[in-house]
Amino acid sequence: MTQSTSTTEEQPEYTIQSPNRPFPLSAKQALRETAAAVTYEEPTAPGEPWLAHVDEVPADEILEQYELTVDRDPVEVWESDSDERVTIYPQRVTVDGYEGTISPAEAKERVREEDRFSPIEMGDS
Repeated sequence: MTQSTSTTEEQPEYTIQSPNRPFPLSAKQALRETAAAVTYEEPTAPGEPWLAHVDEVPADEILEQYELTVDRDPVEVWESDSDERVTIYPQRVTVDGYEGTISPAEAKERVREEDRFSPIEMGDS
């Protein structure tokens, strides 16, 4: 089992986010019991989440119990002419790294309507 706070080695396949800063010990224990490889990444800027990189996604019950989310690849990434970045994931939206309160569908609609946003990455949605 690998457990590290270093980000210099290649990260396991899945990224888990915790709204708690840092990951609670009980959540770390649950991840260790689920995955063979776990590495942790501290935020590099205010508002960024704490991350765990794992080789296997925990069961939904564990994710719900510790309020963890699996960070999938973004569906779309948009940037405004004032460098505001909107990242749309399947289940959530972030604006400049902060979790937004609007749904992914609503975010897609809004950024497409506003001329100041340009697409950076577009997925298969």
